[in-house]
Amino acid sequence: MSTAPTVMLVRVDDATEIVQELRVAHSWHQRFVGLLGQERLDKGAALWLRPCRSIHTLGMRFPIDVVFLDARLCVTAVHHHVRPGRLRIAPRVTRSTVELAAGCAAAASLVIGERLLTLPRPLVSGRLST
Repeated sequence: MSTAPTVMLVRVDDATEIVQELRVAHSWHQRFVGLLGQERLDKGAALWLRPCRSIHTLGMRFPIDVVFLDARLCVTAVHHHVRPGRLRIAPRVTRSTVELAAGCAAAASLVIGERLLTLPRPLVSGRLST
């Protein structure tokens, strides 16, 4: 993807790790480019678009799962297996969006209303762990 900062995404209720490597897209350019040009999105990796209330998969080469979040990082909507060439618009309360590999939202059993949390990735021997 890019040199954007990375964090982990976990479920608050049970501390389940949802995403090991969540790349944060803060700038307009990072959000505009998003996952375009990528061949695939690995399981355990995702892109967090902040702010973001709608996404499109025009020009993408693979399907993704889309999770919309409010300001408290509560799930406002989940869209599974969004194919290339599609558009998804979030509920009004949405403030950011996480794009995951297709199937990851279902595998994590993400549901509307649950709260997520971002954490720094743990350091191992002075390097980011993988």
